[in-house]
This record gives sequence, structure tokens and C-alpha cells, in this order.
Amino acid sequence: IIDKAKNGKLAFDDEAWNFITANQVHEVFPDILLKYNDIIVNWQSYEETFEKFNKNFIIYVDSFDENQKIDILYDRIATETNIYIGIYLSKIVKELNLFDTERTMKLLQNSDFKKQKIGVRISTYDKSFYDKKDIVSLEKIKTVIADFKERGTITSKKQLLSSKEKEVWNCECGNNGNEIGGYCGSCENDIFGFKLAEMNPIKVVAFIQQKIQLIEESIK
Repeated sequence: IIDKAKNGKLAFDDEAWNFITANQVHEVFPDILLKYNDIIVNWQSYEETFEKFNKNFIIYVDSFDENQKIDILYDRIATETNIYIGIYLSKIVKELNLFDTERTMKLLQNSDFKKQKIGVRISTYDKSFYDKKDIVSLEKIKTVIADFKERGTITSKKQLLSSKEKEVWNCECGNNGNEIGGYCGSCENDIFGFKLAEMNPIKVVAFIQQKIQLIEESIK
């Protein structure tokens, strides 16, 4: 099974999925991602195939013990060069409630901004249960995210038909004169480098603070 998967000759039919799941064949994990790369990235063009794959993949990953699930997903996210695969794996983290503060912190401190953004995304996910230690860990994560710097630069420009100037921000993509608090008219990122559909650092910090308060109340 492992040899066939590594040589791209394994037909991932029901029998194969059942076997690698029942026997926790973690060795084929990277081969699965390679096999289904195009379907994961372009899932909208392969909806039916993607849904079947996604169901099998979640069951497969969930067959491992808790630590192995965390290791196999977070390790791959940290090294994955395709951002869409990394985001997909982060969704599996969410689906299986595998939020891990230590591994998330490593992503937030990654030198690659795209990995940092996945770390911010995962910071809003949940784990199966929380205790007092999680409050301390979440406070640390909140501090790191609060320190995210603006990637754009704030400047000012003269208004039309007026001598007055107003503040605008220039995007790292090269598009200048964007409205303060708005999104770049070219790349559609905000000043922190996040898109409209993504929670930016300011929103995530508020979200984590709310979670901390809920945990504190539950413990009391």
C-alpha cells in the first residue's frame, strides 16, 4: 500500500481508504495530498469528488491518536509551499477541534507571512476542552497577534478642489491612496495584509479576549 501510494499507483477506492484508516497508515499522508492536490486547490470545479475525498480524509486523520493528529497536520502546514493546501489543512484542524496553543504560536512566529496568517486563522479555532493553563497560553497568543505590524504605510494627500489633506494608506502591493480603514483597491487586502473574508489581527485579538473571559467564567 505504501509503495503504491508513493509511486502514484494507489487507487484511493473505498477499500484503500478503509485499509489506511483502520491501520492508521500515516506514511501515505503526504502522498494523499499530492494525489488530490488539484482537487483540493480547485475544489469548486470538482465539488462531488472533493466532498467524497474530504469525508474520507477527515475520517482517516481522525483515526490517529490526538498527538499524532496534531503533529501530522501542524507539521505539514508549517512546511507546505502551497498556501491553499495549508488553508485546507487548517480547516481539518477546525473540524476536529485540534487547536494547539504551542503549535499555533510557532506558526504565528514563522518567518513566512502566509504561515503567520494561517496561525491567526487557527487562533480562532477550538479544542475539545480548556483548563487554567489555556488562559495563560491564549494570553500569549493574543499578545503576539496584537503586535502584528501594519504592512501598509499611512500618509496624507490633498483632496480634490480643496487645500485640505486627508489621511490615506499605501499598500505594499504598490497601490496608493487607499481609504483609512478600507481595503486596497488592487489586491483587496487591508493595511495588515488581510482580505475582507479573513479576520484581521484587531478582530482576532477581541475574539480571543472574549474566549478567555468565557473560559474564566466556566472555571469559576
